[in-house]
Amino acid sequence: MPAHNPELAPLYNLFGLSSNYPISDLLAAVEDCKRRADRDPAKAWIKCSDELPELDTPVWIRTADDIIVIAERDSSTDGWMWSALHGHFFADGKWDAVDGDASDEYEPTHWMPLPAPPVDEQVMP
Repeated sequence: MPAHNPELAPLYNLFGLSSNYPISDLLAAVEDCKRRADRDPAKAWIKCSDELPELDTPVWIRTADDIIVIAERDSSTDGWMWSALHGHFFADGKWDAVDGDASDEYEPTHWMPLPAPPVDEQVMP
């Protein structure tokens, strides 16, 4: 069992962890937070050579021809072909596509996750 770190409890709590977790879990959470914070809009594009999105997950892609479109790696083609999504929507907590066009013309150099929709504040009567 990992050592209890009560002096670090406030820091653990920031990441939703108990101070009974090993320090390596806390460091991993800090590193992940820093990696996400370092992604300002200019850095938000992820090189496809570094990382690929999950299959069937709509993302923004940028091709070598400077075309930017919402697309996804198509699981029906084992992920080697991308589909440009012509109709997309956010429902049940995730992005989904109405219509897609699988083509090897959509070979991206970079991608980025789609943004979360805005959260409207509920007005209390």
